[in-house]
Amino acid sequence: MDTSRRDDRAHDWGLLFLRVSGGLFVLWVHGLPKLLYYSAELQSIEDPFHVGANLTLMVAIFAEVVCPLLIVAWLLLIVFTSILIAGPGRLALNVRLAGALRYV
Repeated sequence: MDTSRRDDRAHDWGLLFLRVSGGLFVLWVHGLPKLLYYSAELQSIEDPFHVGANLTLMVAIFAEVVCPLLIVAWLLLIVFTSILIAGPGRLALNVRLAGALRYV
């Protein structure tokens, strides 16, 4: 394998790891405490746009819980769809288990 292709593949896997872990960290550190301690967060959240603390907290929960989950789900969907379309290549089970998966 060419060195530049190996570097590109490592770069792609690194970006995937950073994006998935970043989304999960935002969910874990910011989103889940707001979701689990809703009433306590409702008392302490600031309202910079003067739309009400409840709506401000709902928007924050959407941005810190739903959006990271969508980012992670979208990235994993892209990875698995590309494997489904292009085939697993060297990761194929029939290559590794040649005798066991003969008729699959």
